[in-house]
Amino acid sequence: DLPSRRRSWEEAAARLARASSVLIAGGGPVAVELAAEVLDAYPSVSVTLVTSGTSLCSGLPAAVGEATARWLELRGAALHYSSRVESVRPDSVTLVGGQVLSADIVYPCMGAPPASAPLEGSLASQLDERRRLRLTPQLQPAEQNGSPASGWSRVFGMG
Repeated sequence: DLPSRRRSWEEAAARLARASSVLIAGGGPVAVELAAEVLDAYPSVSVTLVTSGTSLCSGLPAAVGEATARWLELRGAALHYSSRVESVRPDSVTLVGGQVLSADIVYPCMGAPPASAPLEGSLASQLDERRRLRLTPQLQPAEQNGSPASGWSRVFGMG
């Protein structure tokens, strides 16, 4: 119900206002946006981003990840690349290999794997190594080389 949701949001906002450190697990657009919002609203809070990738926003053009990294670092954010998270707790994350990073608040913003199991039969050859559907610029299923997949001219992919 709305009143309990409102209380939950107010409690989360109050907790953030009291925090001196925030750790964000993830390096995609949601994680980057959250880090920017925290740094903008609470410039004295120490913000750390941990991503398994080698750049931020890796699904977007490289210039986007580079610009966001510069913006965050100029505001004091610590960025940890190639750091895969094994487990998340409210006040810490454990990385693969055992290293534990702690903060007053941890926000898990890791991407979820695509729900592509229904496609693994008929469109298996159009799935990439991360089990995402390869698409042409027109959003049609694509072969590995990027050309439209034969027999799928009336099928379009959206996420």
